[in-house]
Amino acid sequence: MFSPEIAVIINSFNRFSLLQKCLTSLIENLNAGFKEKFVIVVFEAGSKDGSYEYIENIKNNQFPHIDILTPGTNGDSFSAGINDASFFAIKKYSASLRYLFAYETDNFLQGHKAFKNACDLLQAKPDIGACGFSVKKHDGRSASPGCPFPSTTSFVIGQQLTAYLKLNETKPVWIKQGDFEYAYLDVVYTSPLLMKRSAFEKVGGMDTKDFPFSDSDVDLAEKFLLNGYKSAIIKTDEVIHDNLSQASSWSQTRTLNFHNARYKIIKRYNHTSDLVLKPSLFLRHFAELLLIAIVGVASSNYTNKIKKRWELMRLSLSAYKK
Repeated sequence: MFSPEIAVIINSFNRFSLLQKCLTSLIENLNAGFKEKFVIVVFEAGSKDGSYEYIENIKNNQFPHIDILTPGTNGDSFSAGINDASFFAIKKYSASLRYLFAYETDNFLQGHKAFKNACDLLQAKPDIGACGFSVKKHDGRSASPGCPFPSTTSFVIGQQLTAYLKLNETKPVWIKQGDFEYAYLDVVYTSPLLMKRSAFEKVGGMDTKDFPFSDSDVDLAEKFLLNGYKSAIIKTDEVIHDNLSQASSWSQTRTLNFHNARYKIIKRYNHTSDLVLKPSLFLRHFAELLLIAIVGVASSNYTNKIKKRWELMRLSLSAYKK
């Protein structure tokens, strides 16, 4: 009887070339170190580029242990995909399942040692509920594995100034554990992220209502911590997180989604008053609008930039709710 310990959770939507790369590397490397120990559950959100057919072909001809789900009552958002696939795996493989591996289509594995180290770390450390990796891009450049818990200050001053002041940088302090090193981080992105099944169940998974896309991993990390679980990363050069400039389908509304979700994060976990947030954010967007109007008049998308800042300025007074 097939009794997997690991369920790999994949969200798939119209990124066929990335899906090919991610599945090929995943099956090759996990078969090398975890054969007959893992199952793949794909949440297929309605792709029209051949992704669904490709997954079925892999299932029928290469790797039979794949379950394909389609959107249900929770909708087709990123967090709905994580939840639906995860709880499906928990129910189907309840006797043996220990870990959930959130693995996006823009992930790529170059070995299985780091994954084994993550499993070993979660087994050795009861206080760690989720473990990611020090990821890089395909060209070798470092990518961000996570971030500090968002502060009210960083939200109010904006992403560009926060980046300039390096307020959002991770500063891992590496700890030796056997033949590998790990570090604690506040938030580890699902890019990819190995989670204890018990921890995911305890916090109830992701919040599909308030965080369908943006900051869903931030909210999950906050919930982990509130329930006694820390997040960590493994030091490695085996794991890639790189979308190769293939943006997700919701990128056109990314800015508004970010502000909407971040407002909820700051309210929920930092307990900052609307009397502080709304006027501060209004003034920030007004200043951005003026700056664009003065120095950005020659840019090709000048009108679009003005419209976006005006919309953010207006919506900031209603907590970015349309």
